[in-house]
Amino acid sequence: MPQLDACAIERVLGSWVQATTTVPADEPLALDGKTVRGARSGEQTAPHLLAFCAHHSQETFWQVRVDEKTNEIPVAKAVLPTLPIRQRVCTADALHTHAEFLRLMHELQAETVLTVKGNQPTLYADLATYFADPQARYLQAQTVDRRRGRLEVRTIKVSTEMNAYLAPCWPFVAQVAQLTRTVTKVGQTTSEVVYLITTLAPSKASPERLLDLNRGHWSIENRSHYVRDVPFGEDRSRLRTGNAPQIMAAFRNLAITLIHRFGSSQIRATRRHFASCPREALALLGFPRGGQQ
Repeated sequence: MPQLDACAIERVLGSWVQATTTVPADEPLALDGKTVRGARSGEQTAPHLLAFCAHHSQETFWQVRVDEKTNEIPVAKAVLPTLPIRQRVCTADALHTHAEFLRLMHELQAETVLTVKGNQPTLYADLATYFADPQARYLQAQTVDRRRGRLEVRTIKVSTEMNAYLAPCWPFVAQVAQLTRTVTKVGQTTSEVVYLITTLAPSKASPERLLDLNRGHWSIENRSHYVRDVPFGEDRSRLRTGNAPQIMAAFRNLAITLIHRFGSSQIRATRRHFASCPREALALLGFPRGGQQ
């Protein structure tokens, strides 16, 4: 396995997932970077992988390794034109918040929602100043989730008033937003404020939809990493040689995609089921249940 061509395997798996998917053409796609920490050794750094995952179905359309001499930004720009993203919304974390990314999305006839953090200090300060103004004009929406003694409130304020001001440096921005996430658990409350920019006009994205898009991206970043690290034991894996860590990560992505296609979100239970019924697992790959090709 260490000597296999990881790029070729990723290409075959990604092409098959895209060719067989039933994901709606407008389902949002998240850019999701993850470092395979368990693959770090004295001779090599842990590989960093960038995946492109559908928000709701959690299918991985593509995954590519980010060389240690570069970062996710040029890799994403190279891969996105090869994916079916026309008329689709792509979400990404603050690393990708650059004017060039907005231009690329426009050229590809796609939309985007990007997080604004400290790597864009001027933009961050401008948005923070605007939403701190008592005279700021915006629309607002909120979601409240209660689960197992945990209360999460997400409040978003969305405005078009900054568009003209931002246009010279940030083309195609159609709305800006302030998102406040407040979590109360075991009597303790924490609050986080982030800012967003999006190419989606109000007619395409209400405050409620922007909340849903942000939550979808957050879900991919957190649930996907958790599933690969805990049920699949990615960070505990002792595979460290050559391309083996990336190849196994690619097959984990495929397994997660197939489990969701099976209609299950219970990863451990479904893995046990397929372990005892391997023909059902093969059927998800298109093999007849009888085992004959």
